[in-house]
Amino acid sequence: LADRGSIAQKFFAQASICLGIALAIELVLQTPIEINTFLISIAIGAIGSFGNYFYWKATAVSMSRNAMLTYWDDIIAMTLSFFILHEAAYLTGELALGIVLSIAAMLAFAVHAAMRGDAEKSASLKSLSLYVALYSVLWGLAYFGQKYASTKSLPPHVFALAWYVGSAPIAGLFYLKKRTEAVRLERSDWKKIVLLSCVL
Repeated sequence: LADRGSIAQKFFAQASICLGIALAIELVLQTPIEINTFLISIAIGAIGSFGNYFYWKATAVSMSRNAMLTYWDDIIAMTLSFFILHEAAYLTGELALGIVLSIAAMLAFAVHAAMRGDAEKSASLKSLSLYVALYSVLWGLAYFGQKYASTKSLPPHVFALAWYVGSAPIAGLFYLKKRTEAVRLERSDWKKIVLLSCVL
């Protein structure tokens, strides 16, 4: 999927439209912006955008196996929140047991899926592991960043503006990389992109 020009086009179009919507809302509301938190949120958006790319690459290798491994980003974000935002104070014994059992189940499924592969698939499994590791770290940092921004009382539309200020240029780089494979987007594509952008 990551090697299809249309995916990069739609990603760039969606990020650009979201940026325009967030900017319009901020121009109307004129909300004061705390520059340091705003800059951190821009970095969060850029990190999340890079994560999308490696997620697409992992999906292109194996959608089913990738689905078995799409949880490390949540664990990273949760761990950072526990220690940096002190969310461990809300951790009960029952919740801890549930987290441990969930992680154990996901690991069991992942190991089982990996053991089913033969030697011919070992190379693709290594590539998949690399892509999963990259997007998990990037998304984990991005998800933690969202929580961090919420602790700074950053208004949602201001955070959205910062997020897309960071992610739209990265999406543009992905589009430029695949511009030779670009396809003409149909009206139905634009309707879906605009609708998704408004929802986001």
